[in-house]
Amino acid sequence: MADHVPAADRTGAGKTGPFEGLTEKERSSLYRLAPVKRLAQGDYLIREGDTDQTAYVILDGVLTIVKTIQGSEIEITDLGEGEWVGEIAFTRRIRRTASARAKSTARVMAINQTTLDALSPETQVYFYRKLNDLAALRVEDLSAREVELSSRNQKLVDYIQTARQRGKVDYSESAMIRGIIQKVPRLPGFATTLVTRLLQEDASPSEVAQHIKKDLALSALVIKTVNGPLYDFATKVTDIHQAVMQLGYIGVYQLVLAEGLRRTMPDLPVSRQVMAHGMAVSQLAYGLSLEIASGRPNEAATIGLVHDVGQNVIGLLKTKNPNLAMLIDALDASHLGSMLLTEWNLPEAVGLAVEHQSYPEFAPPDAIPGAVRNIVAVLYLAQIFYDLLKGRKPEDLHLSFLDEYLKLLGGGGQNIEEILQKKLLPVLLKKMGTYPASFRELILTYSRLNPQEG
Repeated sequence: MADHVPAADRTGAGKTGPFEGLTEKERSSLYRLAPVKRLAQGDYLIREGDTDQTAYVILDGVLTIVKTIQGSEIEITDLGEGEWVGEIAFTRRIRRTASARAKSTARVMAINQTTLDALSPETQVYFYRKLNDLAALRVEDLSAREVELSSRNQKLVDYIQTARQRGKVDYSESAMIRGIIQKVPRLPGFATTLVTRLLQEDASPSEVAQHIKKDLALSALVIKTVNGPLYDFATKVTDIHQAVMQLGYIGVYQLVLAEGLRRTMPDLPVSRQVMAHGMAVSQLAYGLSLEIASGRPNEAATIGLVHDVGQNVIGLLKTKNPNLAMLIDALDASHLGSMLLTEWNLPEAVGLAVEHQSYPEFAPPDAIPGAVRNIVAVLYLAQIFYDLLKGRKPEDLHLSFLDEYLKLLGGGGQNIEEILQKKLLPVLLKKMGTYPASFRELILTYSRLNPQEG
């Protein structure tokens, strides 16, 4: 609540305080006209993003300046008696760039346009100069801090990458790991053929259907799977043409590739989780690649489906070596997955993308080989969207370099939840009839909990 300072209780009485340069008469006018606000400990004076452009002078007490970064408030600095708050928004006519919260009980004097207009022209000139000088100093200080933080950030990234490379083990030198990977059944020929063909530049959608139609056993498998609990469709599919019409060519492709992957792994809980997660991420990566017109959607769908196969290898290692479970959990699943995909003779780009899939969590785009940089960015975003659909919050995810990856894909400066809700979710909802039952339920649950406006 705003009030006025009684004559006997005025900060600045008998001294110039924060208003050095004003005459006694000008200071008296200011104290008479400017409201004073009292704050209890923990009260917010201003909030980041607000449009109010009042500047404040702290008469007594301490305020903490805080900024929201990735959903968490970070304390920047403390300001005490005689210091100004909010001068940048006042002089630049912009939204608040940070919040100010009372660290103790405090009183602040509010100086807004109405107050200034009521003062003498000389006093107005004084304040405009004062506020501009303060804002310039604050911006200069913030710029210097940004440069320092950027330098520290780069050093940290370099350190993490160096440490990662230093600790990186060539698993191909381990007889145990080589033996496990070599014992994993090879991807069936029908899946390998489809992957290899669909990743070629001149591949056409009709080739999927034609390839499956030529293989009666594969056609029967597709029809059986589409009519099973995985999809749970109300209408029974009777032939491969109808299956393609129902799922789309990419849906049938994902189904066939998923079946091929299932045949390579024992029926372990980890394998079932990997497949369900892979199918969802594959759908998201494909939709995202189409939406942003970045990369090749077929490639995005493929890599999304196989990106976690390394977890299957870890599951097999733990099954055969239960006493070494803690050590096995420390292995790099991405590296193992890349080795397995290479063993299966899949295109090199698939294994390379899988090997670098975790890089966006700790490094900027230029740390990833150029040949797979965009597709790794798409995979990274698809996994973020999956986590958001599952109910995780952005502040719980690894998003330090998110904006750089968004810029790489033609975005940047966007809220990741808004991208999901306003861009990707409408696309997913339109194609609900092509998805497995578990993924449909995931989308519907999220859309119910996050209803769209309008």
